[in-house]
Amino acid sequence: TLLFSIIFLGQKFIPFQIFSMILIVAGAATVAYEHHQKNNLRKLSVDKKLAILVGLLWGVGNTIMNSVVRDDVSWQTIYVVGNIFISFLALVFLMIGNGFKIEPIKRSLKNKTAYVTGIMMTAGTFAFYAGGTVVGSIVIIASIGAAESLVASLLSRVFDKEILPLHKRIGVVIIVSGIIILNLA
Repeated sequence: TLLFSIIFLGQKFIPFQIFSMILIVAGAATVAYEHHQKNNLRKLSVDKKLAILVGLLWGVGNTIMNSVVRDDVSWQTIYVVGNIFISFLALVFLMIGNGFKIEPIKRSLKNKTAYVTGIMMTAGTFAFYAGGTVVGSIVIIASIGAAESLVASLLSRVFDKEILPLHKRIGVVIIVSGIIILNLA
């Protein structure tokens, strides 16, 4: 999003901001890295290829959204259209994943944790769009949002008693450093 916004939209950031956003993303990548898996760049697994595709598509989408929100198109329009489409795709994946059987879907609809998760994800999405509207740019919001792996890592320590490997702890420090520097800019 940062690169596309600079290249295609001519958005201006001071070097301090660019450095801090790169730090946040690098820290998130460090936290997300699993060193016990074989990492051969020529033989990426399907999940890694899809994750790269997600990053590329979200980067392009956020860049386009950045220009739309900046030009006073309401974020609500983007939010409604996006959620209608994602809801449809989620329903398709749900049906395929359950072999088009209705009983597993009925059981999952009774899961209270799923409702809490959905509310949290929706609130996060709302905050993302609202922040982009208030600031007039989503690049900084998206960069800080990339630190979601920081939250997941810290909560896994609390709830699952997972002890982070050294590289993940370093990643956490990098993320927090980037956020602090960004706030000083």
